[in-house]
Amino acid sequence: MRDMVCNPCAEMTLSVHNDRKIVRTSTYEVISKPENKIYRVNYTKRRRLQDSFDTYPYGFKLDC
Repeated sequence: MRDMVCNPCAEMTLSVHNDRKIVRTSTYEVISKPENKIYRVNYTKRRRLQDSFDTYPYGFKLDC
């Protein structure tokens, strides 16, 4: 995870496998089933400032 944040130029993903994810079925039974998750850095709702890792929401006005 640290490399994903510190090296924003690289398109990196992290895949995590969970053998026992607890879920409900459509008939409301509780079961456990395997799950795969993919993590990646995403900056679609915030903008990152140049030369730092500070982020602000779109539309936020900085006091200059």
